[in-house]
Amino acid sequence: MCIRDRLTTSLPNCVIAADTYATNNVESTSNVDKDENQWEADDFTYRKYEEPTYSSGNYVDYGVSVTGFSEKGFKKLDKNKDLVIPEFSTEGDKVKGIGFSAFTSRNLLSVSMPNSIEYIDGNAFANISGSDGLKEVVLSKNIRFIGSSSFSGNNLNKINLTNNIEVIGSGAFYNNKIEKLILPNSIKELNEAAFSAVSYTHLTLPTSDLV
Repeated sequence: MCIRDRLTTSLPNCVIAADTYATNNVESTSNVDKDENQWEADDFTYRKYEEPTYSSGNYVDYGVSVTGFSEKGFKKLDKNKDLVIPEFSTEGDKVKGIGFSAFTSRNLLSVSMPNSIEYIDGNAFANISGSDGLKEVVLSKNIRFIGSSSFSGNNLNKINLTNNIEVIGSGAFYNNKIEKLILPNSIKELNEAAFSAVSYTHLTLPTSDLV
């Protein structure tokens, strides 16, 4: 069949079939790779608060929070050190917070979170292990509370504090490498040693009164 058609201007059916198979095979492999490395809702565990509950730092937890990695997520961490917090839980609820010690001492290089996140509990990303450590964090634009020691003991060299942050807990960014620090006017409470042992060379304080 292929030999007979080789003089025609169109491609032989067998070549078309082979080409289609090869293309489909490449796409299939690509999808497998993507699924293996991309962070998904079932890579995490969650807690759902039926009513607002006081957490560390006398701040209220509410809604659904991420509490750590699932077994599937722990396996994925070996391949992907750039963490992306999901916007929705496995049950379809919007994720509002990140729980106490959720990712303490995990081998992460960066963290990105959706704008649904409004609070980060204490020690959530403290003391990230590894030779490089945690270097980059993209906070939610709607973050209101950052708990005690949330990001302490890392290698952050910059942090963009959004203009909705109201409370920064004690030691929240203790012992990092942040060079430029701008505290937004939305901050109402800045606790002890929030930025202690941080080697910043540029500091902008809020014009609002701090507690």
